[in-house]
Amino acid sequence: MMTTLADRRGGDRGAPPRLQIVSSAFLTKLAKHLGLIACLLILGHTSSRSVAGQIGIFLLVVLAAALDATGRALRSRFYGSQKPL
Repeated sequence: MMTTLADRRGGDRGAPPRLQIVSSAFLTKLAKHLGLIACLLILGHTSSRSVAGQIGIFLLVVLAAALDATGRALRSRFYGSQKPL
C-alpha cells in the first residue's frame, strides 16, 4: 500500500507531521531555557561571582537565538503566517 504526502500530513486537514511539531516545540523551549541561563550568568558576572566568561555567555546567547530561529522556521514552514491553535 502506497501512502501519499496528504496521508502523511494527516489527510485533507493538512495537519503538520508530528516530528515537525515536536521538534519545533522542543527547540523553542530549549532556546528559552538557554536564554534564561544566559541571563543568570550575566547577573552572576555583574556580581563578580562569574562562572563563565564573556565569550561563553555570548556563545550561549547565539546558540539560543539559533535554536529559536530554527524552531520558528519549522513552525512557519507549515503554518505560514497563520498562528497555530
